[in-house]
Amino acid sequence: MLTLANLVKKGYLPRELIPPLTTEKLSDSLDSNSLYLTNIKGYRGSSKCGYFSIPRLKEFRRILEIPHPLFQLKLSETIAKNWSEIDEYFSRSAISLSRPIVKKDSDRAIDSFTLVSAKKSIIKINPKYFNNRKE
Repeated sequence: MLTLANLVKKGYLPRELIPPLTTEKLSDSLDSNSLYLTNIKGYRGSSKCGYFSIPRLKEFRRILEIPHPLFQLKLSETIAKNWSEIDEYFSRSAISLSRPIVKKDSDRAIDSFTLVSAKKSIIKINPKYFNNRKE
């Protein structure tokens, strides 16, 4: 089952960040701060993401955006409360090749499960599309 603590601990920060940056303490303190989060309903402010730059090949860098913790916690709380409905919605899709799944032993809170056999059948139907597309 998907919980708020699991979403914050394994799903808040991008996996590409360096290991010292974690959200374990934040997820451990959620029980004591949950009353605080419910009292911020009238907050109308906005926030900007924090940026973290990761070196890539040659001169290129990858820019990661890290959302403000308050807004991420409110979003995570909504996802955790409504996960059964979200999962049911994705499982009914007839056109999607992947869907979000929760695994207990994963390093992420939500993984993407790809339907490989469906992709292979689409490639067999129209291989020219996949060979000529520009990325």
